[in-house]
Amino acid sequence: MHVLPQDDPISRSIVQYGEWAEAEIEFLLNFIMDGDIVIDVGANVGSHAIAFSQKTGPNGEVIAFEPQSSIAAILDHNIQLLGCHNVTIRHAGAGEAAGEMFAPCLDYKEHANFGSVSLQERKDQNNERVPIVAIDDLALSRLHFIKIDAEGMDAAVLTGMKLTLGRTRPVIYLECNSIDEGAEIMRALDWSRYKIFLVRTAAYNPENFTKSTDNIFGVAKETGLLIVPEEKLRLVAASTDTVEVIPVNSLQTLAEALLATPRYGDLTDYDRNWEKLLGELRDLQEQMRIRTWDIKRLEFREASLTAQLNSAKWQRIRQSIDGCPNEINALKEQIRIKEAAISAIYASSSWRLSRPLRLLKKLVSKPSNLRPV
Repeated sequence: MHVLPQDDPISRSIVQYGEWAEAEIEFLLNFIMDGDIVIDVGANVGSHAIAFSQKTGPNGEVIAFEPQSSIAAILDHNIQLLGCHNVTIRHAGAGEAAGEMFAPCLDYKEHANFGSVSLQERKDQNNERVPIVAIDDLALSRLHFIKIDAEGMDAAVLTGMKLTLGRTRPVIYLECNSIDEGAEIMRALDWSRYKIFLVRTAAYNPENFTKSTDNIFGVAKETGLLIVPEEKLRLVAASTDTVEVIPVNSLQTLAEALLATPRYGDLTDYDRNWEKLLGELRDLQEQMRIRTWDIKRLEFREASLTAQLNSAKWQRIRQSIDGCPNEINALKEQIRIKEAAISAIYASSSWRLSRPLRLLKKLVSKPSNLRPV
């Protein structure tokens, strides 16, 4: 495949791993059969369209929309290079009605995420004109699956294919990375005879094509809304290690699932999982409570031993004045034992581990210099 060298993450992933969004693609192929008609809105350089083409076979068809002319040219090259003769490329966007919009003028030699470019309604200087097509205008008699990645225009794409959806009832998969996007999609049409799922897919695939173990994505996951007609629910695969399928019964459940999804830059897969984080906080609070009692116990023991040690030292002084060597030696041994006990406290793991808490305790107990005004 040809890619845009400075595009990140799609082209970068294809170069490094020989694939992009493989977990997502493998999941979506469950809804595509030999001979099916598939639409890919926002096809980019063709990672999904090529896989769809192979699954539908020579008796099927893939209609791939790509609005950016530079990327559409690469898409066309990849389709020809890989012999995907059942793919029709439309250098256009999809929307609510036929018309035109404008793509911003970009420098494709710069490092950027060119797959996240949004179309604009008004023309600015040097903007590229992009025709907009309503999918209803294609007058398709069959449609089995549609993938939509329209960068903010997903609801408009759905509105522009309302008649097609009613006639063909395809499975629909839409990119969804925010609550606002999800709300617009859920409000776009009547989904009473459909089931909606949030699908989380791992960005990094350990079984990637090049077998690269360098995980540039970390724990990040991509998210999309899967909308399935009731009669096709049998095709929905169960969750796996790389794909989570979460039923969405309301905007509230969608919001909770989206907010808990690991994103780029997160360190753990529960950085945004508030239930998990609150559980960890409770555990830390319990550990702090136990450590606080340890500190009190150790401090009391230290004070007691220090007092005993001082008492023994004064007795030793008095005994030395009286000249009683046996008692002096006994007191020396007591002093050695007490000093060893204090040293043992300071060397204990409990004392070392509780040092941050002792410092925190001192900091909190300091009188404040601030006065109300």
